[in-house]
Amino acid sequence: MPNPIPQTAPISALRRDQDKILKMAEIAPVVLMSRSEPAAVLVSPQEWNQIVERLRVLDALREARRNIAQNNANQSWVSSTEMRQKMRDRGVDVGSLVRP
Repeated sequence: MPNPIPQTAPISALRRDQDKILKMAEIAPVVLMSRSEPAAVLVSPQEWNQIVERLRVLDALREARRNIAQNNANQSWVSSTEMRQKMRDRGVDVGSLVRP
């Protein structure tokens, strides 16, 4: 989990202290400062991948909630049998994935 106190480094230090700043980013995000103002945030590839995965999951949840609300409003729910048939019609074999 990232350090609650942000690490900072002057953006100009990237030229002379690149290795040091990259090591800092392995521990927690580093806010790169330019003229005492945040200019960018440097994160490790692992942290970036975690952020991307969290966003992917949140997007899927948001879409699912939207679909649930729409189905509730339209009374358009389908049974599992109907869904399996729709999946089969699309060429997806769900025989072992879904119980009847």
